[in-house]
Amino acid sequence: MNITNHSEGFAIRGRHAGSALITVLLFPLLLLGGCVLENMGDCTQYKLTVKIVGADGYELPSGTVDTVNVYLFDKTGFVRMVQTDKDNDFIFGYDKDDELTLVTWGNLKKDSLLVPTLTKGENPEEVLVQLRELEGYDLSSTDLFYARYTVHGDSVVPALLRSTSASSDTITLSLERMVASLSITGKYMSERFGTDTAGYRFVVRSAKNALNFLGVPAGDTASYVPGTSMNTDGQLVTPVIRVLPTLTDETLVVDLYRGSTLLYSTTTDSEGNALRAIAGKQLNVTLDFRYSFVRVTVTVTPWGEVVQDTEL
Repeated sequence: MNITNHSEGFAIRGRHAGSALITVLLFPLLLLGGCVLENMGDCTQYKLTVKIVGADGYELPSGTVDTVNVYLFDKTGFVRMVQTDKDNDFIFGYDKDDELTLVTWGNLKKDSLLVPTLTKGENPEEVLVQLRELEGYDLSSTDLFYARYTVHGDSVVPALLRSTSASSDTITLSLERMVASLSITGKYMSERFGTDTAGYRFVVRSAKNALNFLGVPAGDTASYVPGTSMNTDGQLVTPVIRVLPTLTDETLVVDLYRGSTLLYSTTTDSEGNALRAIAGKQLNVTLDFRYSFVRVTVTVTPWGEVVQDTEL
């Protein structure tokens, strides 16, 4: 079977970072109807059983992926969503000679995402999953996962139909985490901006506010405003938020405001490296204002890893 790689064009990331695996069991089933009733020999139907496990082969923590949506495309565009039966298995059928693509989303939730209702024939490149806005800024995304898988009927069906027994062929797909996480820390704020701590806020801007159904960033500029607070060490900190990834030729913009006044802006660290959000990784940005120049340091850590801030 042919597995289509959807991740080209993204910032470089660990192959298995933040990923899950979907094990899909395909069973030939008896058709009650047919693709074309007068030509049942050209039809087949499959049952897909989906299992979510970690890249190490073990199941992910309960609740990491709690909803799965499967969309079916052919060479003309969108065909239909693949529905589940009473056992929550995915069922689809197609002509043996067709080439079909399954687009699978995990955690496609409408609390933070604008989820499209597709119409027949729509191109997957043009259909967008877009961030929701609140008061002019984009919301932190749900923990979104994605996989794309192409079925070539002429190469798949003969192998599956070699036996009419209950045996099955098994395919393992990688359902990859499609968002990055981000935290920002401002240190020694008073040495640059005084002791008035009211009204500080970070604004993070990225080139894209959506993903298309090929799993590629698309759409317009995204702007995030993570909540900020002063910790006990007098540092201005944000919670960890989820952002859409940046392409390799794009960068994040981190702005510091007090009220409506822009105090500082950067797109790079102090070494001149572009700030980029990498899917499945956590980006930790620290702005140190104690010097005549602003020292910007960046660490990229595994998903969910807590960074300990220690002074040298």
